Amino acid sequence: MLCQKYLPKVLFEGTQLCLADGTQTEWVSPKKKQIVLEVEFPRTASCNTLVVDEKFTDCGRLQEIQAEYLDGEIWTLWEPRTITDCFRLPARKQIFYPDAQFCKLRLTLTGTSEEGFCLRNLEFGQTLEQEAPLCTSLITLQPDVAPNAQQQRMINLGYSMFLHFGMNTFAEAEWTDGTLPPSRYAPTAIDANQWVRTAYEAGMKTVLLVTKHHDGFCLWDSEFTDYDVGNPTAGSHIDVVQAVSEACNQYGIRMAVYYSCWDRNWDNRHEKNDAAYATYMRNQLTELLGGKYGVKDKNGRGVITELWLDGCWEKTAAQWEMAELYDLVKKLQPSCQVGHNASIGDSNVVDPRGYFPNDWKEGDNICYFPADFRLYDSYHSPDVDPKLYTYRGQTYYLPYEATFTLSKSWFWNTQYGSRAMTAQEIADHYRRYRSQNNVFVLNCGPNRDGRLEQADVDQLREVARILEIAP
Repeated sequence: MLCQKYLPKVLFEGTQLCLADGTQTEWVSPKKKQIVLEVEFPRTASCNTLVVDEKFTDCGRLQEIQAEYLDGEIWTLWEPRTITDCFRLPARKQIFYPDAQFCKLRLTLTGTSEEGFCLRNLEFGQTLEQEAPLCTSLITLQPDVAPNAQQQRMINLGYSMFLHFGMNTFAEAEWTDGTLPPSRYAPTAIDANQWVRTAYEAGMKTVLLVTKHHDGFCLWDSEFTDYDVGNPTAGSHIDVVQAVSEACNQYGIRMAVYYSCWDRNWDNRHEKNDAAYATYMRNQLTELLGGKYGVKDKNGRGVITELWLDGCWEKTAAQWEMAELYDLVKKLQPSCQVGHNASIGDSNVVDPRGYFPNDWKEGDNICYFPADFRLYDSYHSPDVDPKLYTYRGQTYYLPYEATFTLSKSWFWNTQYGSRAMTAQEIADHYRRYRSQNNVFVLNCGPNRDGRLEQADVDQLREVARILEIAP
């Protein structure tokens, strides 16, 4: 908070619009990438803080701010100490500088393109020293045109088993609305050993488990909801995430988790509150990624290789607080790779699912930034798969993870069994994705007895035989 605030005269190369109530001004730049603002103070100002707000609907166009102040007759560069993006209000930048006194300030603003930008607010003032953070930056993906070490490790693993199991397994449905009682979830057993052993024998390197689907039912006993296996009325209290963790440790295979951001049970039971739900989501991901689950490292801490996020199309990345979520994941699991279903598209569009992988082009926008890889389930990437995508003017390398089903559904149902592809077709797709430096994932739906159907087991073995990848 500014303890001393100044209201200088701003000379702006563009259109200045004063809102009707006189409380706020908008500065609309001409269509050019760089403009200069000259700021004149009525008297000598003591400043160490600048707050810049873009118009919310156009946020992300302003890339860089360079400040100079007039010291006598010489313009002196004002070097920032800290730049803070406020992720709860993503259009705002708060910049902290060394204390300086001046009557004139010159700001050179650089945008991400020739489209220009619109500023909604400029504040100049003094922040108490103890209030100015030394470093508030979040861990984020760094720009690059080649895979980083963690991305390359994911590419090298290359072949995974997806496991869709949960409330929907007992509802003859791919999606349910979060209103089914916990008692509806009633497996007679959980044979996680069979699931993971099958993946191992098929030459797969990772097992990816659905921990919570859109219905919100959790396959672990979460402290933050009673819609989970810990509910006294649930038909089974087995911690499925723990069971899969133990099996992965036994067979030496990596573990990954799927988590649906969209939670229909939460929506049914709470007033709409994006910040409250973002906190709930981070709390649950802390339970999953905090070291209890996964393949044990030398210190006995569980390692999760990948976080597969789904249902993001219900809100924008800002509403999900994706930047803070990514930061949390990397602090809990530094090597964990994060991806969002329907990854590429306009960040300001709530639902980007109408933009399909075959249409993706190099330089397209990353919809849910930050992310380490791209996803769009059940869609193939193009034959020439673009790897470079952008966010706020920076370029990022993102491999693609292709996810498909063995049967014609994700979850088991009474019609489960008919094949979506032949073993030879699966082998051909495997070779294609590996040649593209991408990842290939095949889904199995364990049945109500907590076991994989023999048809899934046999087909995976046949694919391994064709590819000669069985251990």
